[in-house]
Amino acid sequence: MRRRYLVHQLPVLGSTLRLLTARGEAPLPTPGPWRHDRVPSRPRDLVRDAVRFAGGQPMAWADELPPWFFPQWTWPLLTECLQGLPYDLTKVVNAGCSWQRRGPLPQGEPMELSGRLLDIDADDRRALITLELLSGSGSQHDALRSTVTMFVPLGGKDSQGARRAPRATVPLQARPLIERRLREDAGWDFALLTGDFNPIHWIPAYGRMAGFKGTILHGFAQAAVACEALVSGQFLNDKNRLRSFSCRFTRPLRLPARARVFVLEDQVYVGSQPGGPAFMTGDFNAATT
Repeated sequence: MRRRYLVHQLPVLGSTLRLLTARGEAPLPTPGPWRHDRVPSRPRDLVRDAVRFAGGQPMAWADELPPWFFPQWTWPLLTECLQGLPYDLTKVVNAGCSWQRRGPLPQGEPMELSGRLLDIDADDRRALITLELLSGSGSQHDALRSTVTMFVPLGGKDSQGARRAPRATVPLQARPLIERRLREDAGWDFALLTGDFNPIHWIPAYGRMAGFKGTILHGFAQAAVACEALVSGQFLNDKNRLRSFSCRFTRPLRLPARARVFVLEDQVYVGSQPGGPAFMTGDFNAATT
């Protein structure tokens, strides 16, 4: 039962509650100062089940942490970097993320983390907040560089319209890699694995109140599924070929759903069919064989 992972998510839940109850009065300078943290190793069964959720092979990650799982261990530091912002972060929406592997993150070892507020792009309608995070172990403090971009509506005249994602589509030439059937409780499963318990992902009534007509899948979950689809369908299960990944979340993915991952050259998409709507668009970089 994945409910046993709740105890591992207490730092994530605590940092989220502190963030949502704090609000500053003035914009913060960017880039902001580096903040640092040290976290214990991730439980191996938690990592194994996260890889299974994403459709990957757990044995491929027996000795190393998957880079797409970075939100689970960086979230407390990420929320610390957001402290003092003059925005209502209860309305925040995940707009995109990226990661770049510079070295391995071994399982079973504590990690040294660094994070900072990288950029704020704000107008009278919305704020786009980007954070930079470094995860390392042993002698390499920056084995993984990752970013998260958050969207916050500011209540301007067009703020609700601005919140709607661009009308991205899957290119007609894109090649399908995999198809996933996601149950209605997929958001609850991913929340137990990561600590992201935003109710729009697991309480249907709350999702409807937020205007999504039901629960929607986490953006980070889409990214995880896309990354493992690239490993298995594009790189023949060689995880080391996938060196970097960047994406933006362009539409809510309603649950339950049949989601397919598509690829076109160095572009990746989560959608239903070529020519149809894309829920996520991204790009990746592959190491040469």
